[in-house]
Amino acid sequence: MQLVDTSSLLPDPSAAGAVIVDPRRAVRYLQGHIQGAINVPAAKAFGADGALLADEALAAWLTGLGVPSDIPLLLYDDADGRDGAMLAWILEYLGHVDVRFLRQPFSRWRDLGGELYYRPVTPPPARFTPRPIPELRARRQDVQRAIAEGPGPVLLDTRTREEFVGDVEVDGRGGHLPNAVHVPWEEFRPQEGDLFPTAPDAARILKAAGIAPGRPIIAYCQRGPRAAVPTMALRLHGYDVRLYDGSFSDWIRDSAAPIER
Repeated sequence: MQLVDTSSLLPDPSAAGAVIVDPRRAVRYLQGHIQGAINVPAAKAFGADGALLADEALAAWLTGLGVPSDIPLLLYDDADGRDGAMLAWILEYLGHVDVRFLRQPFSRWRDLGGELYYRPVTPPPARFTPRPIPELRARRQDVQRAIAEGPGPVLLDTRTREEFVGDVEVDGRGGHLPNAVHVPWEEFRPQEGDLFPTAPDAARILKAAGIAPGRPIIAYCQRGPRAAVPTMALRLHGYDVRLYDGSFSDWIRDSAAPIER
């Protein structure tokens, strides 16, 4: 993923030479979007059980929404960045090689005088051919291995403090994965301006959490989207980060899976 300044889209967004993608829910998209942007709600990438769709199902979903796998894509998002980060990760995991992201939140587009459009865009037919990159994704067995084998990847819990310590329970279980380090996902979201931290800020956040430079990281939250923000923020600056997209909800499906408080 690479970042693009919002100002570069003015006055003509089509000059970006990319398919513009709005990853927000349809109701937000219809309240105003960038000219030509197609709506690909990241929330729809998950099934009724809360788990990410299988690779082929994701590819079929993207194909049905007009997302090509061989043309540059340019995403944007509101200030929290969760939908955009999640979709950007999905696209990169499925092998798209040119995913771009507006550096500033969508409000910056409005502040610069960018025109808002309200009608849904019908994209031309496209096909998304998946070429999954397993190294970007962590699964249950990867987490089990990280816990069992000692000083391997850091398990980065990006939920709230209340979730981490177990004050908030899910299906009767609360707490965190064994030996996990807690850094709330909002720490990776600058207070104003850009959506993602600079390289020095990212390094500062990890240092404050006691995470050594160069150590691999597996990021998780409750279901995936919050952890996608630090995953993509750190990957921007060359860190080795995998997303455990199943996250805590997947972990506790096994009643015997260990958790700490």
